[in-house]
Amino acid sequence: MIKNRECPPEELPGARKKSFAMFYGGTEIWFEHLDGMGRHTGLVKEKFLRGAASFQRPSAPSLFALNAAETRMTRELAEKIASVLAKGKKLFFRVAVVGCGPWGEASFEKRLPAAGRTRPLCGKLSGGL
Repeated sequence: MIKNRECPPEELPGARKKSFAMFYGGTEIWFEHLDGMGRHTGLVKEKFLRGAASFQRPSAPSLFALNAAETRMTRELAEKIASVLAKGKKLFFRVAVVGCGPWGEASFEKRLPAAGRTRPLCGKLSGGL
């Protein structure tokens, strides 16, 4: 269920959360937070593209996790995110996506392997990266 419908877009939880790299299991994982942004897909796209400069640096982690829970993932938004990940200079060994819905799953599973990237993990993260 998408919450915070009455909240101004810039005050949504996902708009305020910072994306970051975290050490886990002997390596680092980049966590991109796009969750809790409801139907504000323009704001989601803007935040993702701003963060792309950070997670596509050569020194950034090669494991990538995207949290899109409680954000409406449209086909256009899912394809834009998958396209940025697939066409970027950074090669991600593993991409995990939470809350992407059926359009997101199809977009990620189609675009990332076709670009020579790893097969993404979509849905709930229970087994870890």
